[in-house]
Amino acid sequence: MRALIYMTKRTMINRLKKAIHKPVTYLYFGIILLYVGMFAFGGYQIAEKEIKGAPFIFIGIVTLWTIYAVGTNLYAYSKRKGLLFKQGHTHFVFPSPISPKTILVYTAIKNFLFSFIIYLILAIVGSAVFQIEGWKMVIFFLVGFTAEVTLECALVIIFYGNEMHSEIGRRWFPKVVLICLLALAGFLVWYFYKNSLSLSSVIALMDSRGVQAVPVIGWNIAFLRLILLGPAGAWLPGAAAYLILVFAAVFAAVKMKCMGGYYEEAAKFADDYVEFYNKNKKGEVTFRIGTKKKWRRANIEYRGTGAKAIFYRQVLEYKKERFFILGYMSLVSLIVGIVAVKIEPEFKDVPGGIVLFCVILYLSLLTSGYLGKWGKELKSPYLYMIPDTPFRKLWYSTLMEHFRNMVDGAIASVVAGTAWKLPWWQIVFCILLYTLMQAVKIYVKILIESCFGDILGNTAKEWLRLLAQYSVLGVGIAFAALAGIFVNLNLVYPIFIIYSILIAGVLAVLASARFETMEQLD
Repeated sequence: MRALIYMTKRTMINRLKKAIHKPVTYLYFGIILLYVGMFAFGGYQIAEKEIKGAPFIFIGIVTLWTIYAVGTNLYAYSKRKGLLFKQGHTHFVFPSPISPKTILVYTAIKNFLFSFIIYLILAIVGSAVFQIEGWKMVIFFLVGFTAEVTLECALVIIFYGNEMHSEIGRRWFPKVVLICLLALAGFLVWYFYKNSLSLSSVIALMDSRGVQAVPVIGWNIAFLRLILLGPAGAWLPGAAAYLILVFAAVFAAVKMKCMGGYYEEAAKFADDYVEFYNKNKKGEVTFRIGTKKKWRRANIEYRGTGAKAIFYRQVLEYKKERFFILGYMSLVSLIVGIVAVKIEPEFKDVPGGIVLFCVILYLSLLTSGYLGKWGKELKSPYLYMIPDTPFRKLWYSTLMEHFRNMVDGAIASVVAGTAWKLPWWQIVFCILLYTLMQAVKIYVKILIESCFGDILGNTAKEWLRLLAQYSVLGVGIAFAALAGIFVNLNLVYPIFIIYSILIAGVLAVLASARFETMEQLD
């Protein structure tokens, strides 16, 4: 037992030390602080205007978080994908004389720590921003967190440790959970679309007996409402059902026989996770662990000579993909475009073209995009044997990524621009803007790798890349902003696009040296 405690503690400490040396950690931390600050400021403004409704606003936020957190955890545990097993568990923990149930609980500590942080933030925000009594927030934090973690512990043991589940049940139960979650999400989207996202609609939704009757999620919502608003007939049955569920799950987990039947599956998951981690570290976007990617049949007719063959080979690879050149960034762009349509009325005094310009800047600056196929080209020795110029090799290696970025930019720009009835030229300029900014990111990455690949470590190169990337783009944003403020707002688009074209061209010429000799990889 002491060895398991030591391993859990050292794993967390080592991960923290490793995260401190990663530049992206500070970037994410800054983004989180920015969002928390915006959330707190917005909540404070709303709470001042709606003093009587402030507790209901807070409960609405807690309700939405509960639906997301409890739903995703329940689905992940039912699929046996909610716990992160490492290869160290396979070699050192599983063979040790420790109860299989205890191993499950300690492996889930990271999940519980995340819930602890969320509940702590909610308690502080509820007291400081929404002006809810401090003693209620203390009870909310202690009782709500304890009940949720207790239920999670029991569910982890039941789903992972139960060796009586049939193969059919294990295969179909996650699908049933997913269908229920999708139905609930669809209902929420339909409800807020029909009734608008307002304080009255949120309160009406929370008071709905139908929502509080949803097993597990609805019962948890009723239980939290009982803590924050006191006893009332509307949510007492759901709160009672939640407490009964917690005690029943704990009783079943304690009485259930578990001999470590999940060890073999956990060991396979550990190997699959290593492969998943290595792929994502190389820049390949992968979301599923342990599942083989399905490819479609495709063919292509090669045309042209020299480096053009690189482009056609990449087209062939993308044709084998399920969604061709569409990826997760396409979905992000669609979501950003839809959200932008909803927030546009908040900026009535600002021209729609400038709002869309800022949305595209936000999408490009705060998303890293994807590595794509071009990153693999640098590792292929055949690239350096093609009888063509380095610049053409660079161009045809990254051309498909430019097309992908153009499509992603078009999704967000067309959705928002069409809804706002913007001129077509502003929509086209926003598409070019996003494409050029992503091109600058690609060329900066290649240039940094070319100049410092064998001199600096990954952390230093990452810091340098971020510094160069945001410095170059920041200068263009500053020029465009000054021109828009002091001359004419219509100059914002052409100035920034001309600047981006010049910078992208210069960086492309400099980065093309990376495609000349293979020795730079060493």
